[in-house]
Amino acid sequence: MPGSSEAKRDAFEKEALPHLDAVYRVALRLSANEDQAQDLVQETMLKAFTYSDSYEAGTNGRAWLFQICKNSMINNTRRRKREQVL
Repeated sequence: MPGSSEAKRDAFEKEALPHLDAVYRVALRLSANEDQAQDLVQETMLKAFTYSDSYEAGTNGRAWLFQICKNSMINNTRRRKREQVL
């Protein structure tokens, strides 16, 4: 369907982008490192866009983004610990 990807992008921008600064602050608090926080925000927004079909309009988009950010940080920490063990 032509335009559906554009509509998806527009809906995502309308819902997620207003929370970008707040997501960065959370990422900075979680990582305590500016570079890691920027990477975490980028990963969060990419995952949010990729899985935006699972987001239910009208629910708390900010909390949804925070949860993605938190889960990404946890997964990254686990990955680093596994790599150190190997």
